[in-house]
Amino acid sequence: MDNRVSIHVCTRDRFSELAMLLLSLREQTFTNWDLVIVDGSQPNPIFVSKFLVDITNRMKMEGHGITYVRENFPQGVIMARNTAIQSDNWSNPLILRVDDDSVCDRFYLEKLVKLIESKPDAGAVGGVVPLFGQMEIVRNSERIDVFSKITFDSNGNVSRIGDDLGFCYEPNIIKQAHHLRSSFLFKKEAVEKVGMFPVDYGKYSFREESDFCIRILMAGYELWVDTSAINWHLLAQSGGARGPDYFESVQVSDAHFKRKLSWWKRSGKLNI
Repeated sequence: MDNRVSIHVCTRDRFSELAMLLLSLREQTFTNWDLVIVDGSQPNPIFVSKFLVDITNRMKMEGHGITYVRENFPQGVIMARNTAIQSDNWSNPLILRVDDDSVCDRFYLEKLVKLIESKPDAGAVGGVVPLFGQMEIVRNSERIDVFSKITFDSNGNVSRIGDDLGFCYEPNIIKQAHHLRSSFLFKKEAVEKVGMFPVDYGKYSFREESDFCIRILMAGYELWVDTSAINWHLLAQSGGARGPDYFESVQVSDAHFKRKLSWWKRSGKLNI
Protein backbone atom coordinates (compact mmCIF):
# COMPACT_ATOMS: atom_id res chain seq x y z
CA MET A 1 0.00 0.00 0.00
CA ASP A 2 1.99 2.93 -1.34
CA ASN A 3 -0.74 5.59 -1.33
CA ARG A 4 -0.56 8.31 1.30
CA VAL A 5 -3.73 9.55 2.97
CA SER A 6 -4.86 12.99 4.13
CA ILE A 7 -7.09 12.64 7.19
CA HIS A 8 -9.60 15.50 7.45
CA VAL A 9 -11.08 16.31 10.87
CA CYS A 10 -13.50 19.18 11.46
CA THR A 11 -14.06 19.96 15.11
CA ARG A 12 -15.88 22.36 17.38
CA ASP A 13 -15.72 22.38 21.18
CA ARG A 14 -15.15 18.66 21.47
CA PHE A 15 -11.81 18.63 23.23
CA SER A 16 -12.17 15.23 24.94
CA GLU A 17 -13.71 13.51 21.93
CA LEU A 18 -11.06 14.90 19.60
CA ALA A 19 -8.33 13.63 21.92
CA MET A 20 -9.83 10.13 21.74
CA LEU A 21 -9.93 10.28 17.95
CA LEU A 22 -6.35 11.51 17.63
CA LEU A 23 -5.09 8.81 19.99
CA SER A 24 -6.88 6.19 17.87
CA LEU A 25 -5.23 7.61 14.74
CA ARG A 26 -1.81 7.18 16.36
CA GLU A 27 -2.64 3.50 16.88
CA GLN A 28 -3.45 2.83 13.22
CA THR A 29 -1.60 -0.05 11.61
CA PHE A 30 -1.50 2.06 8.42
CA THR A 31 0.89 4.91 9.22
CA ASN A 32 1.33 6.68 5.87
CA TRP A 33 -0.90 9.70 6.54
CA ASP A 34 -1.04 13.42 7.20
CA LEU A 35 -3.67 15.35 9.15
CA VAL A 36 -5.79 18.41 8.36
CA ILE A 37 -7.73 19.92 11.29
CA VAL A 38 -10.35 22.64 10.79
CA ASP A 39 -11.17 24.14 14.18
CA GLY A 40 -14.38 26.09 14.77
CA SER A 41 -14.20 25.97 18.56
CA GLN A 42 -15.53 29.05 20.32
CA PRO A 43 -14.25 31.10 21.99
CA ASN A 44 -11.04 29.14 22.55
CA PRO A 45 -9.18 27.09 19.92
CA ILE A 46 -8.46 23.43 20.60
CA PHE A 47 -4.82 24.15 21.29
CA VAL A 48 -5.59 25.78 24.63
CA SER A 49 -5.48 22.11 25.66
CA LYS A 50 -1.90 21.08 26.38
CA PHE A 51 -2.89 17.47 25.85
CA LEU A 52 -3.99 18.15 22.27
CA VAL A 53 -0.80 20.13 21.66
CA ASP A 54 1.25 17.19 22.93
CA ILE A 55 -0.64 14.68 20.77
CA THR A 56 -0.16 16.66 17.55
CA ASN A 57 3.48 17.37 18.39
CA ARG A 58 3.99 13.66 18.89
CA MET A 59 2.37 13.02 15.50
CA LYS A 60 4.83 15.40 13.86
CA MET A 61 7.76 13.60 15.49
CA GLU A 62 6.39 10.33 14.11
CA GLY A 63 6.48 11.66 10.54
CA HIS A 64 2.92 12.94 10.03
CA GLY A 65 2.30 16.35 8.54
CA ILE A 66 -0.18 18.58 10.38
CA THR A 67 -2.21 21.37 8.79
CA TYR A 68 -4.25 23.44 11.24
CA VAL A 69 -6.95 25.88 10.09
CA ARG A 70 -8.65 28.14 12.62
CA GLU A 71 -12.17 29.37 11.78
CA ASN A 72 -12.71 32.80 13.28
CA PHE A 73 -16.43 32.33 12.79
CA PRO A 74 -17.78 28.77 12.42
CA GLN A 75 -20.00 28.42 9.34
CA GLY A 76 -21.12 24.85 9.94
CA VAL A 77 -19.54 21.45 9.47
CA ILE A 78 -20.20 21.20 5.72
CA MET A 79 -18.34 24.43 5.02
CA ALA A 80 -15.60 23.22 7.37
CA ARG A 81 -15.24 20.00 5.38
CA ASN A 82 -14.87 21.99 2.19
CA THR A 83 -12.32 24.22 3.93
CA ALA A 84 -10.34 21.09 4.80
CA ILE A 85 -10.29 20.06 1.14
CA GLN A 86 -9.25 23.55 0.03
CA SER A 87 -6.52 23.74 2.71
CA ASP A 88 -5.07 20.30 1.99
CA ASN A 89 -1.69 20.95 0.36
CA TRP A 90 -0.19 17.52 1.02
CA SER A 91 -0.73 16.21 -2.55
CA ASN A 92 -1.95 12.88 -1.18
CA PRO A 93 -4.16 10.89 -3.59
CA LEU A 94 -6.56 9.69 -0.87
CA ILE A 95 -8.64 11.55 1.72
CA LEU A 96 -10.24 10.12 4.85
CA ARG A 97 -13.13 12.18 6.13
CA VAL A 98 -13.63 11.30 9.79
CA ASP A 99 -15.90 12.83 12.43
CA ASP A 100 -14.38 14.38 15.54
CA ASP A 101 -16.59 12.26 17.82
CA SER A 102 -15.40 8.89 16.56
CA VAL A 103 -12.79 6.32 17.53
CA CYS A 104 -11.13 4.31 14.76
CA ASP A 105 -10.41 0.64 15.20
CA ARG A 106 -6.65 0.19 14.76
CA PHE A 107 -7.09 -1.66 11.43
CA TYR A 108 -9.69 0.81 10.09
CA LEU A 109 -7.50 2.87 7.77
CA GLU A 110 -5.45 -0.12 6.62
CA LYS A 111 -8.60 -1.97 5.54
CA LEU A 112 -10.05 1.02 3.69
CA VAL A 113 -6.81 1.74 1.83
CA LYS A 114 -6.47 -1.93 0.89
CA LEU A 115 -10.07 -1.95 -0.37
CA ILE A 116 -9.83 1.19 -2.51
CA GLU A 117 -6.54 -0.02 -4.00
CA SER A 118 -8.11 -3.38 -4.88
CA LYS A 119 -11.05 -1.77 -6.74
CA PRO A 120 -9.70 0.29 -9.67
CA ASP A 121 -13.11 1.88 -10.35
CA ALA A 122 -13.84 2.81 -6.72
CA GLY A 123 -14.29 6.50 -5.99
CA ALA A 124 -14.94 6.03 -2.27
CA VAL A 125 -15.01 3.21 0.27
CA GLY A 126 -16.34 2.91 3.79
CA GLY A 127 -16.77 0.64 6.76
CA VAL A 128 -19.36 0.50 9.52
CA VAL A 129 -20.03 3.09 12.22
CA PRO A 130 -21.60 1.47 15.30
CA LEU A 131 -22.27 3.37 18.51
CA PHE A 132 -19.34 3.30 20.91
CA GLY A 133 -21.59 2.79 23.92
CA GLN A 134 -23.60 -0.02 22.35
CA MET A 135 -21.61 -3.22 22.34
CA GLU A 136 -24.27 -5.51 20.86
CA ILE A 137 -24.17 -5.40 17.06
CA VAL A 138 -26.50 -7.41 14.86
CA ARG A 139 -24.57 -9.87 12.70
CA ASN A 140 -26.94 -10.87 9.94
CA SER A 141 -25.79 -11.16 6.33
CA GLU A 142 -29.33 -10.99 4.98
CA ARG A 143 -30.05 -7.77 6.81
CA ILE A 144 -26.93 -6.17 5.36
CA ASP A 145 -28.60 -6.31 1.93
CA VAL A 146 -31.19 -3.81 3.19
CA PHE A 147 -28.57 -1.19 3.99
CA SER A 148 -26.86 1.21 1.62
CA LYS A 149 -29.50 0.72 -1.08
CA ILE A 150 -31.93 3.13 -2.70
CA THR A 151 -35.08 2.00 -4.51
CA PHE A 152 -37.36 3.99 -6.80
CA ASP A 153 -40.97 3.54 -7.84
CA SER A 154 -42.16 3.38 -11.45
CA ASN A 155 -42.33 7.19 -11.62
CA GLY A 156 -38.70 7.62 -10.61
CA ASN A 157 -39.50 8.79 -7.07
CA VAL A 158 -37.60 7.45 -4.07
CA SER A 159 -39.53 4.68 -2.32
CA ARG A 160 -36.86 3.69 0.21
CA ILE A 161 -33.39 4.70 1.36
CA GLY A 162 -31.10 2.46 3.36
CA ASP A 163 -28.54 3.63 5.88
CA ASP A 164 -24.79 3.11 6.23
CA LEU A 165 -24.47 -0.32 7.89
CA GLY A 166 -24.05 1.57 11.14
CA PHE A 167 -25.71 -0.94 13.41
CA CYS A 168 -25.25 -4.11 11.39
CA TYR A 169 -22.20 -5.87 10.11
CA GLU A 170 -20.98 -9.32 9.22
CA PRO A 171 -17.19 -9.45 9.55
CA ASN A 172 -15.10 -9.74 6.40
CA ILE A 173 -17.73 -9.05 3.78
CA ILE A 174 -16.75 -6.78 0.89
CA LYS A 175 -19.95 -5.29 -0.47
CA GLN A 176 -20.77 -2.78 -3.19
CA ALA A 177 -22.89 0.12 -1.92
CA HIS A 178 -25.10 2.83 -3.35
CA HIS A 179 -24.15 5.50 -0.83
CA LEU A 180 -21.94 5.95 2.22
CA ARG A 181 -22.44 8.01 5.34
CA SER A 182 -20.33 9.33 8.18
CA SER A 183 -16.61 8.51 7.83
CA PHE A 184 -15.23 7.20 4.54
CA LEU A 185 -12.15 7.21 2.32
CA PHE A 186 -12.28 8.80 -1.14
CA LYS A 187 -9.99 9.66 -4.02
CA LYS A 188 -8.92 13.26 -4.43
CA GLU A 189 -9.46 12.90 -8.18
CA ALA A 190 -13.15 12.23 -7.46
CA VAL A 191 -13.45 15.61 -5.72
CA GLU A 192 -11.81 17.29 -8.68
CA LYS A 193 -14.37 15.62 -10.93
CA VAL A 194 -17.64 16.04 -8.98
CA GLY A 195 -16.94 19.03 -6.72
CA MET A 196 -16.98 19.36 -2.95
CA PHE A 197 -19.66 18.69 -0.34
CA PRO A 198 -22.99 20.46 -1.04
CA VAL A 199 -23.93 23.24 1.37
CA ASP A 200 -27.72 23.11 0.92
CA TYR A 201 -28.49 20.58 3.67
CA GLY A 202 -28.63 22.85 6.69
CA LYS A 203 -26.38 23.42 9.68
CA TYR A 204 -26.46 19.86 11.04
CA SER A 205 -24.91 18.25 7.98
CA PHE A 206 -27.29 15.39 7.34
CA ARG A 207 -27.22 13.65 3.92
CA GLU A 208 -24.57 15.89 2.41
CA GLU A 209 -22.18 12.93 2.42
CA SER A 210 -24.78 10.77 0.69
CA ASP A 211 -25.26 13.50 -1.93
CA PHE A 212 -21.48 13.57 -2.47
CA CYS A 213 -21.38 9.78 -2.90
CA ILE A 214 -24.29 9.75 -5.37
CA ARG A 215 -22.48 12.33 -7.49
CA ILE A 216 -19.42 10.07 -7.41
CA LEU A 217 -21.60 7.24 -8.75
CA MET A 218 -23.01 9.47 -11.48
CA ALA A 219 -19.43 10.31 -12.49
CA GLY A 220 -18.79 6.63 -13.23
CA TYR A 221 -17.09 5.52 -10.02
CA GLU A 222 -18.07 2.69 -7.68
CA LEU A 223 -18.66 2.65 -3.91
CA TRP A 224 -17.56 -0.26 -1.75
CA VAL A 225 -17.86 -1.25 1.92
CA ASP A 226 -15.67 -3.49 4.06
CA THR A 227 -17.98 -4.58 6.88
CA SER A 228 -15.02 -5.42 9.12
CA ALA A 229 -13.63 -1.86 9.03
CA ILE A 230 -15.04 -0.26 12.18
CA ASN A 231 -15.14 3.39 13.23
CA TRP A 232 -16.93 3.72 16.56
CA HIS A 233 -19.30 6.70 16.89
CA LEU A 234 -19.39 8.47 20.26
CA LEU A 235 -22.53 10.42 19.29
CA ALA A 236 -21.20 13.35 21.29
CA GLN A 237 -23.54 16.00 22.63
CA SER A 238 -20.85 18.62 23.22
CA GLY A 239 -19.98 21.39 20.82
CA GLY A 240 -23.55 22.45 20.13
CA ALA A 241 -23.78 19.89 17.33
CA ARG A 242 -27.19 18.54 18.32
CA GLY A 243 -29.53 21.32 19.37
CA PRO A 244 -33.26 21.03 20.14
CA ASP A 245 -34.15 21.35 16.46
CA TYR A 246 -31.76 18.59 15.36
CA PHE A 247 -34.32 15.94 14.46
CA GLU A 248 -36.56 18.43 12.67
CA SER A 249 -33.55 19.57 10.64
CA VAL A 250 -32.69 15.93 9.83
CA GLN A 251 -36.20 15.38 8.46
CA VAL A 252 -35.94 18.49 6.29
CA SER A 253 -32.51 17.43 4.97
CA ASP A 254 -33.72 13.90 4.28
CA ALA A 255 -36.71 15.19 2.29
CA HIS A 256 -34.39 17.49 0.32
CA PHE A 257 -32.08 14.56 -0.49
CA LYS A 258 -35.00 12.42 -1.66
CA ARG A 259 -36.19 15.19 -3.98
CA LYS A 260 -32.70 15.47 -5.49
CA LEU A 261 -32.48 11.71 -5.97
CA SER A 262 -35.88 11.57 -7.66
CA TRP A 263 -34.95 14.40 -10.01
CA TRP A 264 -31.63 12.76 -10.91
CA LYS A 265 -33.43 9.48 -11.56
CA ARG A 266 -36.18 10.99 -13.72
CA SER A 267 -33.68 13.10 -15.67
CA GLY A 268 -31.66 10.00 -16.55
CA LYS A 269 -28.52 11.11 -14.72
CA LEU A 270 -28.80 8.38 -12.08
CA ASN A 271 -28.99 4.74 -13.12
CA ILE A 272 -29.02 2.52 -10.02
